[in-house]
This record gives sequence, structure tokens and C-alpha cells, in this order.
Amino acid sequence: MIPYLDVRLVASTSGEIDDATLQSFATSGATLLRKDSTDPIVADSTGLKSWISLGAGKLRLFFNPKDANNAPNFKAGIYTLTVAPTTAWQDSAGAASETNKSFSFELVDPTAEVTSPFSDNRPSVDVHVANQAAAGTVYIDLVYRATPGAGLDFQSILDDGQEFDLAGMAAVAGKPKPIAIVVDDSGLSSYTVVEKPTTDVNNDGTVDDKDWYALLANRGVTQFRYTATSAADFAPGKVSVTFKAYSGEEGWRDTGGNGSVAELDDLGLRSRASSTSKARPSSCSPRAQAGRSTSACCRGAVSST
Repeated sequence: MIPYLDVRLVASTSGEIDDATLQSFATSGATLLRKDSTDPIVADSTGLKSWISLGAGKLRLFFNPKDANNAPNFKAGIYTLTVAPTTAWQDSAGAASETNKSFSFELVDPTAEVTSPFSDNRPSVDVHVANQAAAGTVYIDLVYRATPGAGLDFQSILDDGQEFDLAGMAAVAGKPKPIAIVVDDSGLSSYTVVEKPTTDVNNDGTVDDKDWYALLANRGVTQFRYTATSAADFAPGKVSVTFKAYSGEEGWRDTGGNGSVAELDDLGLRSRASSTSKARPSSCSPRAQAGRSTSACCRGAVSST
């Protein structure tokens, strides 16, 4: 799919947006820049047109998916679309638009973060406390977040493939257990495993894994627990979680088809004699996502090829 941005033009009170207006706008030009780049993303040159009319005053601008070095043009970051940079466009009444009008939007990736026994807010924990909670079977909890407008692709998370590489603690199974928070009659909350259902949750006439995914979506499950493949305790030291890019059963993706990206997360377990905590880099790394909106009248979508 060719990356594109949809733009809606608004006429003056006495004018309309007709074909001549659209051509005027296309001639006036538009510049798309990513915040960390000085080179504009140019219009697509592989098709017959760099834009098409969508009707109702809207047109779609197409952009090259790759730059001159064959690297992806669209990735994590904030983008600015500047329309009519130097020359105004006109509606049917001859009314001229503003020039050099800019709109900004952000493209993001699905993200994952470790939440237990250590987390972003608590990157270093007492190893004895962690072992008490683990009760002889070390584990690691992750929360997955889809891009805006999408949900989690539970099949990509619950398959046998690993979503991350782990160093500094015992190996964990590739297939995690979905975790949900349950509040009892006394108002106390606890974590419970959401097991595979034995009923036809999605009403398709068959009881299978799809019913499990439907149940998880219905309950808004985003947290998953990975447990060690054999009995083990936590030990003091650094724990590194390297998230995998989505490929086959490795990594994960959301329902919009946006795959995970590779990134490193350093955390720590300390003994009670230690008073230092290990800092960690941010685990947020955005990526292109379909259907993101700009402000005002600008809207677009980007899809990986």
C-alpha cells in the first residue's frame, strides 16, 4: 500500500470546491517533513498520479514509501504537512487560501513494557521480595498496548514463539498466561488467569482459540505472565529484556497489522544490602500506524509495505 494523506479543503462563503480548485491546490504544492529530518518526503512517483479526488472537497496525496537510499520514509515520529508553502490555492469564487499552513500528526508503534516484578516506575526491586511473590517459579509480567484504533492480536502473543529475549534470569515459556484484575465483594483486587473458555464466545458455531481471543478482548486483557520453564529463584543482578520485531511467531502485532519493533529494556534485582537502583532507558518506540489524524482538516494513513 502506498502511504497517503487525505486533505479536506474548505471553500469561502461564496465559493465551492470544484475540480479547478483541486487542481489549484495540487499545483500550490504540499511539503511533508518528519521532525528529525530535513529532507521532505516527496510525492509518489511510481503511480500515474500523485493525488486523486475523493469527492466532497477531499483529495488524497500519495507519498513515496522509501527515500532515495531505499530506507522507509514513514516510521516513528512527529510529522508536519505544510500546504501551499509559497503559492495560495483558490476556490471557485477566486478566494485565495492562506499560504504556508501547517498541520502536525504523530505515527506510533504498538508497545510492550515489563510491569512485574519490576517496572518502568520501579526498575530495581529487592530480590527477596520478588522471590516471595514468585514462590519458587520466577516470572515476568508484560503489558501490551496496541496503536490507536486497534486492539491486540492475541494469537500473535499466545503462540509458541518468543516475544522477547531474556538475560539475567531463568528462561521463560514463549506462551504466556493472560492476566485480569478481579475485584471481590469486599473491594479487594487480585490477579487471575483467564483460561481458555469451553463455550462459543464469538457465536461462530465452533469452540476454539478464537473464542479465547474474543473473551480476552471483551475483558480488555492487556497483561500477560511468562513463567520459567523450570523451578528457579530470582538472583541479584541486571535483567535484560530485548523485545523482538514481529516476524512469523516471533514478536507480536496488533489488529491493525502493526508489528512490534526490536528494543532493549534493562531492569534490576538487588539484594537487601544494596542501595543502588539501576536506571533504564525508555521502552517507548513508536512506528507507522494506519488511520492517524492530523489536526484541523488534515487526515492520513500510512501502511507498511
